[in-house]
Amino acid sequence: MPLVPSVFAEAPRCVAWGGMVKDVKLRQTTNYQFAVSGAKKMTLWQLVPATGQLISEIINTGTHVRDYICMAFSKN
Repeated sequence: MPLVPSVFAEAPRCVAWGGMVKDVKLRQTTNYQFAVSGAKKMTLWQLVPATGQLISEIINTGTHVRDYICMAFSKN
């Protein structure tokens, strides 16, 4: 899937694995999640293993503009 230039202006700098996507009741679904960040952008991705579909969501960080170099998911 082309990440450059459609999502990021340059190559992403870090990726974090987030395990399974949780539903509104915090139960695990069958979809996987991971996050990708780089030059002033952070995106959250879902992988649907049954179809191979990737769904991206750009994270809104408000007025904070950073060059992200590392990231991690919290356990909750």
